[in-house]
Amino acid sequence: MIMSRINSWLLERLPSRRFSFALTLSDQGLSVRSQQGEQRIAWEEVCEIIATRSDQWVGNSIVLLIRLNDGRTLTVPEDDAAWHDLTMKLPVYLAGAKPYEVWALQSAFSDEVPRVEVFRR
Repeated sequence: MIMSRINSWLLERLPSRRFSFALTLSDQGLSVRSQQGEQRIAWEEVCEIIATRSDQWVGNSIVLLIRLNDGRTLTVPEDDAAWHDLTMKLPVYLAGAKPYEVWALQSAFSDEVPRVEVFRR
């Protein structure tokens, strides 16, 4: 009985796969494909990128919070297929963005949940 209740509680908190998306990047910006269709985000629309850590049941995950001019925020976890390309090319596409090597360790190993500014327009 108690295990069933614990399992239900845990399952309710698992991230939903129906909100999953595929992220790709190009010289023009980001492309986000989901079940609702494809949306293109120009690099000029990105006004801030924050690196932080998301505590998981087992371990932690670094995430990038990409805030757009219109107030929307895109969350990109480090296990996303586009993570490597995105983190390596941010300084190329966004002048003034900090290189991955500067912010990654601070995001991963800070004692508190970090809020590292990667880019701000």
